[in-house]
Amino acid sequence: MALVPAEDNDNWEWFLRNLSNFLDHDQRPITFLSDRVEGLKRAIPVIFPGAFHSFCYYHLKLNLPINASDERYGAVIDTFQAAAYALSPEGFQTAIAMIRGLGCGWVADYIEDIPPERWSNAFFQGCRYGRTSSTLTESFNSWMKVHKKLPANSLLDQIRKDVMRMMSERRNTGKSFITILTPKNEAKMKALIDEGLTWLVI
Repeated sequence: MALVPAEDNDNWEWFLRNLSNFLDHDQRPITFLSDRVEGLKRAIPVIFPGAFHSFCYYHLKLNLPINASDERYGAVIDTFQAAAYALSPEGFQTAIAMIRGLGCGWVADYIEDIPPERWSNAFFQGCRYGRTSSTLTESFNSWMKVHKKLPANSLLDQIRKDVMRMMSERRNTGKSFITILTPKNEAKMKALIDEGLTWLVI
């Protein structure tokens, strides 16, 4: 986290240079996930030359040049999702062709102007571990929105207090767990095991 006067190219570069002091980026690949902010697009290749930079699927979807009132909107969104999650270049191209087939060539042109290696599974070379959207950041923003009008130092203190309160609550909740995993993930694991019991190993 950084407190800066503006979200511009210079401040993003300054932030990443400081971040590079704490990340062992020479020994392991790092994937950045962002909403295509210009400062990160410029600074990541300079400061983290071996890193991967993924664009947030959610932000890309919201910025598609088609109105929600257009009767083809739902089909375009579904097909864009197919392009994003395609596992092969052929699947990606099929999805783009389907958007053109809907009579939305301008949307397909817009999508093709965004480097697919930054957002489509078929071309992305880094590891995203199933994360394709920066919605965690949006959750954080909405969580602290109530405090945004505070002076900078008071805002940071409030964020720190809120985080400490949340961590304390989660620690106390965690003390009641009697399984290795959280109850939610324990239930998922049990469901997968129950399903797997019926499989034949060949």
